[in-house]
Amino acid sequence: MMTPHSTAKTAKLSEEALGRLYYSNEPSVDNFSLLRYKKTFESLLSNGTADEQDVAALGMVYYNLNDRNNFSKLLLEHIDRFNSIPLLIIYVLGKLNKRWRGDESSKDILAYWFNHHLNAKQLPVEFVLHFDSLPFLRDLYTLKHRLLVMASISKDYVVTLTAGPLKYETPYELIPDENMAYQFTKDIGIDIANKTFTKEKKEFLEYYMGTDALDSALMHLTPKSVSSFPDRSEYFTANI
Repeated sequence: MMTPHSTAKTAKLSEEALGRLYYSNEPSVDNFSLLRYKKTFESLLSNGTADEQDVAALGMVYYNLNDRNNFSKLLLEHIDRFNSIPLLIIYVLGKLNKRWRGDESSKDILAYWFNHHLNAKQLPVEFVLHFDSLPFLRDLYTLKHRLLVMASISKDYVVTLTAGPLKYETPYELIPDENMAYQFTKDIGIDIANKTFTKEKKEFLEYYMGTDALDSALMHLTPKSVSSFPDRSEYFTANI
């Protein structure tokens, strides 16, 4: 999941909303709260008093309501109005997350980001992946602790995934179905096959998986199995 940052006063409802709403398969809050947020922010928008943060919060409300048309329309109308990088980021990450889940077309949202006039320096797309489970070959391991993986996609379309001592780089087009969770575990397997999986890396992963689960996963990650990883596109990508 990904929670947009906010710098406004804590009394603002938009800050509360942005602190609770994130990108996921399911709504991140109850329906009552979503409809309350929607009514409030749409009212502010209609009477002309909505600020940048209110628009950001309403965009996240629309995303959680799976209202993709209003999500796109709202943000595209206000990105340039507020000259807002934060709104642009919310839009791009929302479209990426929908695309990764197979809910959107293959339109290149990354090209939109890197060619947008507000991103003149072609800064990378950066976000945090939250993993509650990891797929290793044919098994899906539930983690004992939620694993946060920093993700970055550069203007050269290279994906960097970083979690503690684990850091892997892969060309975006080589990631099967753009599935970050699968790619992360495949990179771990390659790390093991190359005999570069250090004690520090093992201890780090052991904290999240548990000793028995990690030993089970490592037992099956032989060089042969890593080189012939199956297409695990049925696994959902992590929440952003």
